[in-house]
Formats: sequence, C-alpha cells, structure tokens
Amino acid sequence: MDPSYRTLSSFIKFFTALLVIAALYLGREVLIPLALACLFTFLLNPVVKRLCLWGLPRVASVCIVTIVSFSSLALIAGFLGKEMTNLANDLPNHQQNIQRRVQALKSMGDSGVIQKLRKLVSNVSDSSQKDDAKKLAAESGDAARAPAPADQAKPENQPPPADQAKPAEQPPP
Repeated sequence: MDPSYRTLSSFIKFFTALLVIAALYLGREVLIPLALACLFTFLLNPVVKRLCLWGLPRVASVCIVTIVSFSSLALIAGFLGKEMTNLANDLPNHQQNIQRRVQALKSMGDSGVIQKLRKLVSNVSDSSQKDDAKKLAAESGDAARAPAPADQAKPENQPPPADQAKPAEQPPP
C-alpha cells in the first residue's frame, strides 16, 4: 500500500471523526431531547404492547401510558420539591444539632486511635523532611568540595596547544 494513500486515508478518518464530534456538540440542544424520547419509547413500548393485547387500541394505549408516565414524574418532582422546601425551612431548627455533631467529630480526633495515627503521620513526615535535608546538604557539600573545571590550575611553563599557537609572521610580498 502506498504511504501517501495511507496518510490520506488517516487524515480523512480523523477529519470525519472531527466533523461528527463537532456536529454532535453543536446539535446537542436537539439531539439530547431526541435521545431521551427514544429512551422513553423503548422503556414504555412493552407497557403499550401489553395494553394492546388486552384489547385497547394502540392510540388509546399510547395516550394512557403517556398520561400515567408524566403524572408519575410530576408527582415525584412535587414530592421532592416539597421535601426540599420543608428541609430549608427547618434548617435553622437543626443548626444546633449539626454544630453538636461536628464538634463530636472533631473531638473524636482527640481519642486514642486517631491521635496515634496523627502522631505517626507527623513523625513520618518529619523524618522524611530531615532525610531530604540531609541528602541536600550532602549533595551541596560534595559539590563545594569538588573543584570546578575552570578553577583547576594550569602549569605555567607549558606551551599553549597547537591550535592556539600564534601563526608565524610572513614577510610582506
């Protein structure tokens, strides 16, 4: 297979995937309700079929299932809304109880097992920091003791290397 064809094929696949993702992203306002409608259709179709088997016409079965489904959803939403409203209204009454429980949780941390765990974590953390400090000091001490290459002394009586030697003067022509 020709490498240029393979590259072109990969580019087309990538571009197609990019277009599909962009279309799904831009069409989400329409596609999400359609997807939910399909989901509810698959969920409620067995109930509609059962009502049709009992002798109801299909249109009547669909209407009954739709009305019962939406009524159920409305009842559940109303019940949850009422409970949330009651909770919000009663929250000031429960404030002392909540504060007392938070204090109990905080004081539980002062008991034996949790206190031992806190101490263990603190000790491990401290020893880890000390080990890191020792390693850092050892590394910086080794670096201070080793002379830098630029600081090494050159013998004074040694001639310069051949590539640094002065070129011989040539007489003018």
